[in-house]
Amino acid sequence: MELSERYVYAVTRLLPKSQQGEVEKALRSDIQDMVDAEQGTKEERVRRVLTSLGRPEKMAMNYSGAKQYLIGPEWFSIYMRALKVICSVASLVALVIFTIKYADATSESIIGRIVDILLGTISGGIQAAFWVTVAFVYFEHAKANKKNPEEVLAWSVDDLPKLPRRWNQQR
Repeated sequence: MELSERYVYAVTRLLPKSQQGEVEKALRSDIQDMVDAEQGTKEERVRRVLTSLGRPEKMAMNYSGAKQYLIGPEWFSIYMRALKVICSVASLVALVIFTIKYADATSESIIGRIVDILLGTISGGIQAAFWVTVAFVYFEHAKANKKNPEEVLAWSVDDLPKLPRRWNQQR
């Protein structure tokens, strides 16, 4: 049953705290009912049920009722991950570039140089966020050359996150 616990964890961690307990109980019950109705070994039944339920991100959105229209639910979790990584890297690169650029600027005050470095860093992050968003809007609306996002972003129960140590202690 660890796979089903991992699935429940993957879904509930994406929900607001106020919904987590109720959804956790309902999802566990639904999974157990579905597993009991299947044929085969317990492991095979659990894998089939979890696979049929689909991506935990999509399941969490179904429970939360949240809708993202610029970037749809199929792409939203990947978009957020890419946005965090790319914006962090772009900001860091901009920080290094502007620090080097203004390190030996003798005509400006130190405060002016610090402000220019900070504004350049923020600008780099904003530019990265803009272009990542443009790319994902394109993916969403072009549907990655008309392919189903589930095909492009293949998912399996083996992709479920490991349970944190505190998960079993909280139950």
